[in-house]
Amino acid sequence: MTEEEIDDNERDPQEVQKEMAKVLANVKDMTLYNMSVLASQAWHHLGLVPIPGVDRSEVDLEQAKMAIDLFDANLNVISSYLEKDTIKHLKQTLMDLQLNYVNKSK
Repeated sequence: MTEEEIDDNERDPQEVQKEMAKVLANVKDMTLYNMSVLASQAWHHLGLVPIPGVDRSEVDLEQAKMAIDLFDANLNVISSYLEKDTIKHLKQTLMDLQLNYVNKSK
């Protein structure tokens, strides 16, 4: 989750809505946003990050695997549209998720 997403609660709702409209209008930005959500879901379902608002974590490896697989699929499609540094960061995130999934699966 980005610092911007965290600060959304402190910002004017109309301003946030306008920014989200811009993201929704651009496929690349929307895909990156979705990948951020998928990574967050994977961390939650791996039991490594508390669920927002509930302040606890639960392990659900089936849901974690689905989120990781969807993150990977999106990365494979969008990579040709991204800068090398962004691809490197996303691949590192994917590797971290996969490694933690393997560790939790043992």
